[in-house]
Amino acid sequence: MNTHQDGAEFVRKMSELGADYIKIIIEEQSGAGRHVGAEYPIEIGRAIAGEAHRLGKKVISHATDIQSFRKAAETGADVITHMPMTGEMPDDIVQSVVNNHEVLTPTITMMDAIAANIRKVKPDAPVSTDANEDEPCPPAGVEYGKGLLDEIMNMQECGVIEPGKVADILMVDWNPQEDLRDIYNTWDVWFEGVRKV
Repeated sequence: MNTHQDGAEFVRKMSELGADYIKIIIEEQSGAGRHVGAEYPIEIGRAIAGEAHRLGKKVISHATDIQSFRKAAETGADVITHMPMTGEMPDDIVQSVVNNHEVLTPTITMMDAIAANIRKVKPDAPVSTDANEDEPCPPAGVEYGKGLLDEIMNMQECGVIEPGKVADILMVDWNPQEDLRDIYNTWDVWFEGVRKV
């Protein structure tokens, strides 16, 4: 794609073929000089997102570093997958995500799987995510179904509940860490810090 018209036309074709959503792969050149994908022009991303939304389609952006994450946030994507671990997220990107009501999906389980594959090749590699500049990042598979449950458990480990934080909270009776079926025993829901039940 070379123009924003190309991007919009691509979305129309994918929609005609029955696509449920449009996924944009946004990558930059890595800090180690390894080219991980063509630099993505923001105006094309915006055209893709605009046309997808016009047609009632969701837009998902794949971003693995801060620069590509910035572009993903600025395109108007509905969902941004992965969470760049190459540095602290700048406040302006966080504000853009908040203002645009974008959803972040950090895919912790995928990152763990990629790190495990790297360690198979190089056991002493100091890796924990797929944002490693100097190590190969072999593909990894996340088991369908079980991967979702693993992600829920990973997110639980990352959660912080304390005064002053705004969060989405699903409160359940019993303990889903012991029996995941307890997630159905919902007794309270908070969305963006506001009680909904």
